[in-house]
Amino acid sequence: MQKQKCVISFLMLVLGFILLYSCEKVTLIPPPIVIGVDSIRFSADIKPIFSICKDCHPALHQPDLSTNPYKSLTDGGYIDIALPSQSKFYVHVTNGGSHKQVSPVEKLKIIQWITQGAKNN
Repeated sequence: MQKQKCVISFLMLVLGFILLYSCEKVTLIPPPIVIGVDSIRFSADIKPIFSICKDCHPALHQPDLSTNPYKSLTDGGYIDIALPSQSKFYVHVTNGGSHKQVSPVEKLKIIQWITQGAKNN
């Protein structure tokens, strides 16, 4: 009787290992973000991010992100191309608070855009 329990336990253990190792592992790898000359464009990549900001930053609240966001960011001193990670715009977006709606990918695009010279392209 004891021998049968040992054999059954052993077979269940072997079956468990077979089941564990027979599962297919799938790893999803996000597409790479290309960093190159002008790979991030203001009109296509940065300006759409402001759709979630316009309620808090209308024309009367600086920076004005509703009518001319590029001019407001650059003329208002919110962009520092010499020290992109210290730009008021980038620091403001990455500090959380109401900016939790800005995704990590969008934050990466913002810092890349500033690093590329913050062009109005």
